[in-house]
Amino acid sequence: MSSQDSSSRAQGFGSRLKQERTRTGLTQAEFAKVAGVSRASQANYEQELRVPDLQYLAAIFERVDVDYIIAGDGAISRDMRGVNVESIRPILVFLDSLADESGRDFSVDARAKLWAFFLQQIITTGKIDAALMNRTVQLL
Repeated sequence: MSSQDSSSRAQGFGSRLKQERTRTGLTQAEFAKVAGVSRASQANYEQELRVPDLQYLAAIFERVDVDYIIAGDGAISRDMRGVNVESIRPILVFLDSLADESGRDFSVDARAKLWAFFLQQIITTGKIDAALMNRTVQLL
């Protein structure tokens, strides 16, 4: 990858980083502490004078939409902010147990549709409705 490709991808990440930090309600100093860097480093990232490393991104992963910061508006996870592992675990458990109990081999397409439907339910309502999950699967 040429340095021109890398700089064009990085362009704009600083303003998206600042936008996400602001959304969390944290100052640069507070956010820097969460990320394990100095306030000056945080300012450099937001001004695009430096590019954060993987350790930094891992440290802020649960607070902000890292995909959005890196990729911009095209990031897939932009609509998934607020969805965490604990909220999606029931979907995985349900789909695994469904396959085990029914002995059915759901196609990749069917599993993807179920996953998307249940994930949208979490995003919209903040919870999973087990009865709705069961009724949906019966329609397949």
